[in-house]
Amino acid sequence: MRKTRIVAGIYFALAIGGLIATWYFNLSYRGSDYIGDWFANPASSSAAADIITVLFVTLLFYFIEGRRIGLPWWFLLLLVPMSIGLAVAFAFPFFLGVRELTLGRTPPPITRSDA
Repeated sequence: MRKTRIVAGIYFALAIGGLIATWYFNLSYRGSDYIGDWFANPASSSAAADIITVLFVTLLFYFIEGRRIGLPWWFLLLLVPMSIGLAVAFAFPFFLGVRELTLGRTPPPITRSDA
């Protein structure tokens, strides 16, 4: 259990770091076309395409993995606006921390392939 808490703590610390890092730049932004500026040049377009792809994969992972380990629907649905409105860099490690704690305290549910 101690290892589980350490790993979860690392995930939660990374979540806070992701929130601070992204919102530092969000609050510093003074333009008028936030989404358009994601695609202002090839470098930013590459980063934007990367994070948009990661966002969709992450949302899918939340629901597949979250249901597999028995997380409630309301929590999984809360992760969607957290990922879009706050930052994937916050919500994803936050989910991984919750996942780690959940797996550490309960045995995994029995699936058809286990029976």
